[in-house]
Amino acid sequence: MDQPTTARTFPVSAWLTIDASLDNAVQAAGEELDDPVRQARLRSIRQAGWAASAIHPQSGHGFGGWPPNDAELSIPLTGSNSESIRQILDKDLSTYRELAERDPRFVEEIALIAEARRWID
Repeated sequence: MDQPTTARTFPVSAWLTIDASLDNAVQAAGEELDDPVRQARLRSIRQAGWAASAIHPQSGHGFGGWPPNDAELSIPLTGSNSESIRQILDKDLSTYRELAERDPRFVEEIALIAEARRWID
């Protein structure tokens, strides 16, 4: 049974961080986990973000053709999609915290991921 979707609003800067984390998770689902179902679901979340960007009135005015970082995107997500994003960001936070213990250059990544995580709660 299909879950209902709810439009969630994110600053583009937060969604770009989420998109990057999803990209890494899509690769892991395909290469490490051999989980094509998860890979397809995560890819569909990314595509929802791309679609929202494409119809945004400021599309193309920011990084890589996206709207500006301070613009807002409205992205339709199911509850399970939101939960997948939470889990991925939490895993990334844990990974980057471990990395930052050895190399302080990763502290900035922690701040970006933590900010993106705030928007999915």
